[in-house]
Amino acid sequence: MKAATWAGSVFLFFCLSAFAQAEAPKESTESGIVTLQRSVVTQWLSLDGLIEAVNQGTISAQTQGRIAQWFVDVDSVVTKGQNLLALESAEQDARQEQAVAQLAEAQARVAEAARQYERVRQLFDKKTVSQSQYDSAEAGLKAATARVKAAEATLTEATRQLSYTRVQAPYAGIVTQRHLEVGELATPGKPLISGFSLEKVRVTTWVPQSVAEPVRRYQMLGVQTGDGNEVKVSGIVLYPYADAQNHQFKLRADLESGSTVLYPGTWVKVKVKTGEISLIQVPVSAVVSRNELRAVYVSGGDGVASLRQVRLGDREGDRVQVLSGLQEGEQIFLSAADAASRQAQSGQ
Repeated sequence: MKAATWAGSVFLFFCLSAFAQAEAPKESTESGIVTLQRSVVTQWLSLDGLIEAVNQGTISAQTQGRIAQWFVDVDSVVTKGQNLLALESAEQDARQEQAVAQLAEAQARVAEAARQYERVRQLFDKKTVSQSQYDSAEAGLKAATARVKAAEATLTEATRQLSYTRVQAPYAGIVTQRHLEVGELATPGKPLISGFSLEKVRVTTWVPQSVAEPVRRYQMLGVQTGDGNEVKVSGIVLYPYADAQNHQFKLRADLESGSTVLYPGTWVKVKVKTGEISLIQVPVSAVVSRNELRAVYVSGGDGVASLRQVRLGDREGDRVQVLSGLQEGEQIFLSAADAASRQAQSGQ
């Protein structure tokens, strides 16, 4: 397997895993010998990925007031709609009461204007009042109606400002920071509290520009946590432009955490498909390790076992890749014990 050096002196390596539809080597459990065949495996590029929450952010104040009470603290688990904090609301309460009074006055005025208009209209129909008096009564009614609408809007705004004194969680999650404490003044736009949700997380990583096109073409990605658990990927997005600083493409994928809890800010291993390659794989049991030596017992035409050094690649399950030392069609013993048994049977 060839190593490649990418920009920024970052050493990346290719790891290979068996292709699902590849033909496996033919094995004979009776003789303990396997005939080697090449199989097509998927070529992967291994990268470091960073977990981040899809829903994360900071809630800022939408009205002015001092912090009256905190209902949660850092690391508190909250549900959607739960009260997080309360601001002093004396000013907002007064504005709402004033708006209610203004609306009541406007409604009384419109009722009076409606009665006045009806009286003038009846007199106008009898030709006992002038056109200008009728127009004045009609305009008075319209103005009073408009004042009711304005008072209703004022009440709506006052009610909204009052609701801003109770800050609620926009989604279920965990509190990560409180930016103000009790007694401090909150003004519109000032950060109050930060948090994130663990319900939806994603992984982000950077793909070298030399393999960006095959990664975009194959759209195959695997994610593995530090404890070796595989995480399902529900969506892959490779940005259409490279970063101006590192000249790599940002890759983002949504994750299905399942039973594995993934915390934002933690690292995982990400592998992306970059191609396919044909090579030989052997059972792990066939490999003999002696210090730094890695070898397998090869069966000769007369059944004689000879130890041959090999260079190994990545391991996939109970098989390991052979990069050099063996050829397709050769036969090897499944274990050192099988080789010894054959030697004994041959009288060697």
